[in-house]
Amino acid sequence: KENKITQCGFLFLDKLLEYYNSMKHLEGKEKILKSVVFYFKKKKEWKKVEKFCLNYKKEFGNDFFVERDYAICLANQGEIVQSLQIFEDKILRQKKDWYIFSDIASIYIQKGDLEKGEEYLLKALILMPKPQLGVQLYEKYGKILEKKGLKEESLKHYLFLKQIREQNNWQVSDEILNKVKGIESERISFNEMKEIWLETLKEKGIAKQGEVYKLFPNGKTGFLNAEGKSYFFQTVKKLNLHQGSTVIFFLSPSYDKKKNRETEIALVLGK
Repeated sequence: KENKITQCGFLFLDKLLEYYNSMKHLEGKEKILKSVVFYFKKKKEWKKVEKFCLNYKKEFGNDFFVERDYAICLANQGEIVQSLQIFEDKILRQKKDWYIFSDIASIYIQKGDLEKGEEYLLKALILMPKPQLGVQLYEKYGKILEKKGLKEESLKHYLFLKQIREQNNWQVSDEILNKVKGIESERISFNEMKEIWLETLKEKGIAKQGEVYKLFPNGKTGFLNAEGKSYFFQTVKKLNLHQGSTVIFFLSPSYDKKKNRETEIALVLGK
């Protein structure tokens, strides 16, 4: 759904901000300020994104999406270290959605750290619920693989990208068409790609194996043992788990509110 600010455009923005400054109802002011942040983010006017994010934080405190936009705008202004610190020390401890891992991957790639970029990119890909969400990620990962000299693996990602774009009647860039020119390919399934990403995570030692020793009634959370340590876990998809199930997981930063301390959580990917 298009944001109302992007629909009305820049001509109305001054009036909107004037209206914002005159408002006394905090809930309405909060919504307007978020919309202004969204507008300038779409326009890629990062200094203004920073300004209004700081205004929001000063007036309303921390908000997950505003904090994310603030970290993104810092990265786009070259403040890589500060941006990564916000993402890894704050944002990632609150949410484990695929797009957060994707954000962090992009910043590491921007920094020139392809190993960390690849790690977070793989985590984003494996957590992503629908294949059409990842068209930018397939291209990014294909380019990383290409730089590493893994031509066959990179081509697979370019072919999958082309397939997804064509299935959704989206334009395929000339760059991708040139990379896969003359290559015939059978249909590639999303599950097939997920297996490739999972195997790569295993090979890198990022995805590990553990055993469930306590499962809560919701069937999605509990505790597992791995390498002599105990971890609280949550599943990223529906799994038929039971006590004693062997699972594949990776660790992610988290925060234990009961014990008021930083910790790690196991994100279970499969059995």
